[in-house]
Amino acid sequence: MMKGIHLCFITLLVKLWTFIDAFSLIKFEQRISHVKSEEFQPRQTTRRYSGLNLNDVVNSSSGSKQDNNDIYSRPSLYDLAFGYRDFEQEVDFLTYAHEKYSPSHKEPSSVLELAAGPARHSLTALTGSDSVNYVHATAVDLSSEMKEYALQLIKDEYLEKSTANSRSPLIILNDEEIRDNDRNTFKYLLQDMRSLHSATHMHSSLFDTAWILLGSLQHLNTNQDVITCFKSIHDCLTQDGTLIIELPHPQEAFSMVECTRNTWEVPLELSDNSSAKLSILWGDDTDEFNPVTQVRDFSVRFDLFVDGKISTSLSQQVPTRLFTAQEMHALAQCAGFEIAAMYGALDSDVSIMDYEQELAYRMVCVLRKRGDRAEKEKAFKSTLK
Repeated sequence: MMKGIHLCFITLLVKLWTFIDAFSLIKFEQRISHVKSEEFQPRQTTRRYSGLNLNDVVNSSSGSKQDNNDIYSRPSLYDLAFGYRDFEQEVDFLTYAHEKYSPSHKEPSSVLELAAGPARHSLTALTGSDSVNYVHATAVDLSSEMKEYALQLIKDEYLEKSTANSRSPLIILNDEEIRDNDRNTFKYLLQDMRSLHSATHMHSSLFDTAWILLGSLQHLNTNQDVITCFKSIHDCLTQDGTLIIELPHPQEAFSMVECTRNTWEVPLELSDNSSAKLSILWGDDTDEFNPVTQVRDFSVRFDLFVDGKISTSLSQQVPTRLFTAQEMHALAQCAGFEIAAMYGALDSDVSIMDYEQELAYRMVCVLRKRGDRAEKEKAFKSTLK
């Protein structure tokens, strides 16, 4: 009798466990479906670009030696693709985050923007509203096309912005030039962010803050590359310096069961009154994801339509690493940083934990130097003498 009761009880437990397991699977599948249908909706931009010259939009910078199908050698298209970003609002947040989490709690006056591309954030820091007080910015990238494009942007857009906002006119420094007393100085260097030259080569003193935005850290696919990069930046920052990194939210790493497709369009008006649009694909549902290396072969495609017909098409596979929050904590510690805060967007009101409310879609990490690293290095070096 008792044996029969035990057997019946065990059978009920097995059925209950099976039901719970099935229910959990259904909820997980619903969550994945929800992620695909809601949280990664194609971006739409309301910004319209008018009076553009088709040759300026299509052509890469002169003298390009890079692959003509490389999106990073077509800076004008790249810049248009990400023109939906609110650079002034984002710079305000970056300034706020530094002031809040830097041990000094002071406003930053110098910034190092890494993997800068067109350098829109650092240029906005120097020429934006009077709510920020940056006096120097250095942009770093590997692309000579991006550098040439950014320097042209200064002449076309930012010189006028700086004077309109009662700021000192921008002063563009060459690679070796350093000015201690002038305000609003800008420098663009072709360097690898894993092996930066000394900070004094870039600026007269160490930087208050450094930024790696638009998911650019994802191009470093190994832990060693990331740690080397962080250590290189660490040596360029003041003791109260911060490093702020923008990455995709970790939910993307855990939804790789079905990769997400992300598309958006940018409406254009050409100087000859032709209608045009730039269509962007940034990640496709056919992209391969390696769960061991956490690297996704990201499909990137730019299609420029003029009067309804494709004028230019670029496509590329970009190996892109996805990071988790725990990894970022560990990698930061390996390079002498600590993570002071994580946000779910470049917005002080959005926590990284707000993903269930569909607010958090990025992982923004605010790193600061660990106070004991400098003393430990000094003590270690003294043992070598």
